[in-house]
Amino acid sequence: MTDSDQGEERRRLDAEIVRRGLAPSRAQARASIEAGKVEVEGRITLKPGL
Repeated sequence: MTDSDQGEERRRLDAEIVRRGLAPSRAQARASIEAGKVEVEGRITLKPGL
């Protein structure tokens, strides 16, 4: 079962980081992601649009 099967809305990772107050802008969130500073479920991710 995928997230969409459960009725959950997909969001961009960079936008979610900003929404949670972990970065002041999507540009800064994207820079952190691309620099390998962000983990999703214990794994480093390099894709801001995840």
